[in-house]
Amino acid sequence: MTRRNGIESVKVNLVHEKARVRFDKEQVSSEDLLKWIDSIGFKASLLQTDQASSQAQARKRAAKQSERREAVLITLSALLTLPLMLPWLSAWQQALLASIVQSVMGYRFYRGGYQALRGGSPNMDLLVAIGTSAAWGLSCWKLLSHGLDVQPHEHLYFEASAAVITMVRLGKWLESRAKTKAIAAMDAMQELQPQRAFLITESQLSDQVAAIAYRELAIDDLMVGDRVLVKPGGQIPLDGMVRMGESSVDESMFTGESRPIHKQVGDHVIGGTLNREGLLHVEVTALAQRGLLSRMIEAIEKAQLEQAPIQRLVDRVSAVFVPLVVFIALLSLLGGYAWHGDLEAASIAAVSVLVIACPCALGLATPTAIAVATGLAARRGILIRDVAALECLHQIKIMAFDKTGTLTEAKPRLIAQASWDAFETMHLALAASLSQTSEHPLAKALIEAAQAQGLRASRHFDRWQALPGRGIEAASGSQAWRLGSPSWVLQDLDQALLPEQTWQAFKHGLDQHVAQGYSLSVLAVADLDSDSLACGHTDGLAPRHTVSGGARGGWHVLAWYAFDDHLREGAKEVIRAVHAMGLHTALLSGDAQVLVKRLAKSLGIDEAHAQMLPEQKAQVLGQLRTRLGPVAMLGDGINDGPALAAADVGIAMGSGSDLAKQSAAITLMRSDPSLLIPLFALGRACWRTIQTNLFWAFAFNAIGIPLAACGLLHPAFAGAAMAMSSLMVIGNSLLLNRRLHTMENRLACLT
Repeated sequence: MTRRNGIESVKVNLVHEKARVRFDKEQVSSEDLLKWIDSIGFKASLLQTDQASSQAQARKRAAKQSERREAVLITLSALLTLPLMLPWLSAWQQALLASIVQSVMGYRFYRGGYQALRGGSPNMDLLVAIGTSAAWGLSCWKLLSHGLDVQPHEHLYFEASAAVITMVRLGKWLESRAKTKAIAAMDAMQELQPQRAFLITESQLSDQVAAIAYRELAIDDLMVGDRVLVKPGGQIPLDGMVRMGESSVDESMFTGESRPIHKQVGDHVIGGTLNREGLLHVEVTALAQRGLLSRMIEAIEKAQLEQAPIQRLVDRVSAVFVPLVVFIALLSLLGGYAWHGDLEAASIAAVSVLVIACPCALGLATPTAIAVATGLAARRGILIRDVAALECLHQIKIMAFDKTGTLTEAKPRLIAQASWDAFETMHLALAASLSQTSEHPLAKALIEAAQAQGLRASRHFDRWQALPGRGIEAASGSQAWRLGSPSWVLQDLDQALLPEQTWQAFKHGLDQHVAQGYSLSVLAVADLDSDSLACGHTDGLAPRHTVSGGARGGWHVLAWYAFDDHLREGAKEVIRAVHAMGLHTALLSGDAQVLVKRLAKSLGIDEAHAQMLPEQKAQVLGQLRTRLGPVAMLGDGINDGPALAAADVGIAMGSGSDLAKQSAAITLMRSDPSLLIPLFALGRACWRTIQTNLFWAFAFNAIGIPLAACGLLHPAFAGAAMAMSSLMVIGNSLLLNRRLHTMENRLACLT
């Protein structure tokens, strides 16, 4: 291909007919770029990202018009070609019909071949143009040389050249229709974006009756902060936040979750999702070009533009394929003539070589499989950003997991509690009251536990303070309370206030849960001395003292609470499925050793690494790779970023941090580790599809070229075989969905 200064890289998506060009604006303008693309034999126009949806519709209409036009031309070509097979047609009549086919229907091959040759990248069009021209030219020469004495069906090959053009055009037409099916999922995502919305111009609530005024407008006219009305059964126009109303929303296209998601005031909604039954007022938080739908489509298209490692090998083969084919055809011509002394037979053999040796199937083998696979992944709620990771999935030997937020919900729950007296319920209500203004996960767990028992956190405090790393301290009247880590609360404990037997039983339960790795909080109370009361710390934020000041007689323990981070639903089944695929499992966490090992044992994970810093997780992955082979990592937090980047395949949870998602090659759009099952099934099915595609692409050429070179393959049959190879490659890619279902069912049976 011709080089151009200022152009750094070119990535082409054959299936979507798009290209991403990176260039230096100081050396090359957009107009220069389009002229350069035209000079190497291609037509191109700039894609405006803010008009992607409308441009997609325009491309779809243009594709349909092109298909109809092509169908007409193929029909005419076939109608002109069929009479060439009739025995009573004269040689001159054959020449007339074949010349029309060659010049009119074959024009596209001359144009494409010339542009490709001018650009320094000979392609299939050039092979077809040379081959059919040779057959047509040889027949014309025979006709002019022998005049009326020529026997048309013994010495002329007009029907061969016409049949080749017809078959190749038919193959290209069927190929175009098959490619349209291959990107059906992407088209469906493009069409999800509504074009109109109802902007709320006035909304007020009077006597429990809502008065709403709104007007319809294009979504391009909306601004961030606008409020839109979403009617029952309507689509949510843009990403936003619910400001009024309650409903269930179908987000299956984005997350793969088949059940509608309940939405209420304060919840985020995604543009393009379907509102089921309620009336919603949604405040726009992102415009169309920056919404989740646009970002997903952009990420998928970017991934499809990337070359899988095996495709780079295919490209290197294709670069020398056309010159090699021309050389074989020339060798067949000269060798056949030298061996048999029959120039006609040698010429026909050379034509057959040129016709059957179409590199089209070879070029489509990987991109079509990748396009279908990324579309299937998106429909299951899996966003693939890097196709190299998709190809690498079948090689993975180790599956490593983060703990918190990945295998667990990152939402601690109260699992055990104990009180030294009979007022356990009252103490839980007190602990919930202390936790009201805290954002700590354990504080939220206490509030949820109290609410589950119907308790109200109604106590108010004069002074309240959160002490990082320790807990909460508050005071009201002549009493103070502490709720926090055992080491902090118990350091000032006055053990004399408790009966020895009661204290020992209390302490035994506390120590037992600490040893098992559970998170613990202790609640204690103290009477304030008179000096502390005189201080009058009304704001609760004394600069050098805690809010309680001094406690008279020490602290008196009331209760302790044990928390556990519950497993995500289906976590055990995921580990069993990963083992069923023959993978080694590892757990990497920053939590305490006892807790991590207990979780690994309960799930059946092969090995566990605890108290890991972010950089240490990446180092452990490197050691696992050296010991066992390629490794994949599933994580969600900021501390997982280095590990996700270091893994051969980094997989981020949809609920994870932005850093985790950016570091990962694959994102699970909903926080469900069970999506690993279809992901690995898809990776393996996609790899097998690519292998099968390449087999067919090479097999047709490996068998057909020698037969054609030996004169055993007629040019018409060579054209049909060439078209068939491309169709088989695309058809095989379209069967990927069936293979995926089969593999998913097989894994489900194994687990």
